[in-house]
Amino acid sequence: MQMNKKRFGKVLLLTSSLIGWAVPVRAQEQEAGAGSSPSAAETQAIITVVATRREQALQDVPLAVTAVGEDALRLNQVDTISDIGTLTPNMMTVAGTAGGAKSAPQFSLRGQSQQERGGLSDASVSVYLGDVAIARTQGLNQSLFDVRAVEVIRGPVGTLFGKNATGGAVIIRPNLPTTDGVEGSVGVTLAEFGTINGDATINVPLSDSAALRLGGAFATDDGYIFDETLNRNVNDTKTYSLRGSLLLRSGAVENVTMVNYFNEDDGGSGGFARFLNPNGSIAVLAGSRNYRPVPTLLAEQEARGDLRINNGVPEFNDVKTIDIQNTTTFDVNDSITFKNIFGWRKVDSHILVDLDGTEHPLLHTEIFDDSEQISNEFQLFGSSGDLDWIAGSYYFNETGDNNASSIILGTENGGIEASTMFVDGATNNRQKFDNTSVAIFAEGTYELLDGLSLTLGGRYTWDKREALILNRRINTRCGFTIDDDGDPTTPEINPGDGPNCRVDASGKFDAFTYNVALNYKPDTDTLLYASLRRGFRSGGFAARASAEVGLRRPFKPEFVRNIELGLKRDWHLGGAFLQTNVAIFHSKYTDVQRQAVDTTSNNPFTVVINAAEATIKGIEAEVVFRPVDRLQLSGFWGYTDASFDKFIDPFTGNDLSNQKFARVPKNNWRIAGTADLVRNADIGDISFTAAYSGRDSYLDSDNSVAPWGVIPSHAQLDLYLKGDNVAGSGFDVTLFAKNVTDTIAYQPLASVYTSLGFAAVVPGAPRQFGLQLRYDF
Repeated sequence: MQMNKKRFGKVLLLTSSLIGWAVPVRAQEQEAGAGSSPSAAETQAIITVVATRREQALQDVPLAVTAVGEDALRLNQVDTISDIGTLTPNMMTVAGTAGGAKSAPQFSLRGQSQQERGGLSDASVSVYLGDVAIARTQGLNQSLFDVRAVEVIRGPVGTLFGKNATGGAVIIRPNLPTTDGVEGSVGVTLAEFGTINGDATINVPLSDSAALRLGGAFATDDGYIFDETLNRNVNDTKTYSLRGSLLLRSGAVENVTMVNYFNEDDGGSGGFARFLNPNGSIAVLAGSRNYRPVPTLLAEQEARGDLRINNGVPEFNDVKTIDIQNTTTFDVNDSITFKNIFGWRKVDSHILVDLDGTEHPLLHTEIFDDSEQISNEFQLFGSSGDLDWIAGSYYFNETGDNNASSIILGTENGGIEASTMFVDGATNNRQKFDNTSVAIFAEGTYELLDGLSLTLGGRYTWDKREALILNRRINTRCGFTIDDDGDPTTPEINPGDGPNCRVDASGKFDAFTYNVALNYKPDTDTLLYASLRRGFRSGGFAARASAEVGLRRPFKPEFVRNIELGLKRDWHLGGAFLQTNVAIFHSKYTDVQRQAVDTTSNNPFTVVINAAEATIKGIEAEVVFRPVDRLQLSGFWGYTDASFDKFIDPFTGNDLSNQKFARVPKNNWRIAGTADLVRNADIGDISFTAAYSGRDSYLDSDNSVAPWGVIPSHAQLDLYLKGDNVAGSGFDVTLFAKNVTDTIAYQPLASVYTSLGFAAVVPGAPRQFGLQLRYDF
């Protein structure tokens, strides 16, 4: 894409003019303020997090935690949780991948990633909305409005956050009602591609002991990927969210109820095939399926560029979620507090996604996902002398139905492709599930000596997973063979597409996870810690196996044992301030859950298996430097080195130990600088921020093959010019330019180059200019 020189030039001219105009103003202000205290540059606002399930200053938490506050979320245009990876070391978010679509983002953290979306397996990064864990990610692309902060805890946190947090946890912390007074916010963002985003919130005290907080947000845009067959953009956005919360307080009891609703009804991902295999099925079956030659398809797509496709698939996302949570706290006495957290969530999702990114029906999938979860967590925590402690229990149950139908290597009939995949002969993978988890946990920190403390924590979890598997070829045959006579020595048979096409399976899994940490705080500005933590991801079932024996055989839980050394330090350097947070980690990863193609059948879908073991090690550094009052530099660097120690393919017997870890860029980074240009009561406060971020290349999925499955490296420059309380009006205005150099980042869509013959990607957004207007009261 060619740069819009006029528009970009206007932004640069405006920025240069403001900087030049601000210099004498700043000099006058400095002169007028001579002799005042220089403390502003030497201090840092205290950031509180809930990484230990209680509010605590970030610099006092012996964990690697990134906390992105509301102001930073707004400035950096972090509209959804999918954008948070660019602000966090060793984290990556992927949307629009392998049947998940943009409505179900997936996370990779310290080499731990999830590639299965269904209810027969779990994530490796736990996501919390408030105090409640979210089992399925559908709907997590909703707008991040009225959010106090987003916290990312890196490394296994299986003691306080439970199972499925081997990589860490992401916590979305909405603002809660307050009785301090009426307050609120209204904001709107206007940008290219028809982008109009808005949100509004109001907090109203009902009395000294009750308050109500209401808010809503919407996000719309026209998209930026044009489909020539459909003659329209295919990745448009249309979502809205509503949230209400009620605070009730009586004496030592406080109760908060929150209801959150999300609705999405918009376009799909809009990917294209970056590579096509001249020896794959797309070429071998070209004559019988009316496919055009591979070289022609590749040449035409290259000529179109990244942001134009010719797929002809009317992709869509239709998603609705509702969350209800109730938190009750009761101060038993001055040193003991009781807390009960109830959560309920319902997901209704219907999507259509083109996974091959060509004009032919190589792999089109339509998916209905319906699920409902209920949970309750009991906590008792307090302090006793030199001991801070927490103990509790947890219950979780989830039921649902994953129903996906795919047309695989279908016949090309020309024109617009079908809008439904539930047709005769289609591959229908359907699983109903009922998952239950129960856990007890306790953790305490005891001060051994002045500044030296020991943390010990443990959690025991019992899981049960029940499945009804109904895979079939619609009105054709069963999707798997069954053992009809109960004799494993005789061949299994296909029962046809009828009542006998079902497998009932169940499995139980249990595990003990722990946290042992030695923490040393020699002064208020320094924290040194060494920890040993164990986390686990629960086992499950390979929902797409081609035989009953494979469907009934569960894959085992995976475990991560992590050793970590950390330093958090605030440095006061004369009139300057420096904050350095560094973590070094080494993880042993056993019974690794990975996707593999079942080569014993003609089914091109993957199943989950347990690889033997792996080692993951890395470094994370986050830095904030304020040399003078009006200038702040910040950044991070994340490095991950992940490799298999032993990995034998159970289907072929091949040694896959040299295979790359999927979705693990070796490096990611960000460098940002903010200059306060103007501080003037009549004009307002004006600041300029530039941020440069990037990551290395990575393998897109477990069963991909390099170089076709490698997602290229990417780096991006973003610029922001912000005015607070402009002309004393109370309005904040931000001008922004995202992806200034107009470099397109790819995300994985699907990669089956060696079989079906394609590796497809989703292009990210091009350069975008916009304006954000906000009024807080």
